[in-house]
Amino acid sequence: MFSAHRLLSPIVAVRQDEAKALLLMFLYSFSVMTSYNIIKPLTRAQFIQELGAGNLPWVLLASGVSLSVVSCSSTPRVSRVCRPNQS
Repeated sequence: MFSAHRLLSPIVAVRQDEAKALLLMFLYSFSVMTSYNIIKPLTRAQFIQELGAGNLPWVLLASGVSLSVVSCSSTPRVSRVCRPNQS
């Protein structure tokens, strides 16, 4: 069976109960940065072609707002998955 602790322990000092949260945080950060780097040139090219360079700041604002909404909406889901031990 897959063990996040066994995967991460050779790379970083991580406790058994923190490994799952650490792996999910890394995957989340990686996916946000990757999606931003994919979306950024696509939106710039599309909107410069259709609306002109003068409207580019609005596109960047819309991209930032949409990424913020996705980021904030995923936080409650991650907190449900990785609850700390209440003992």
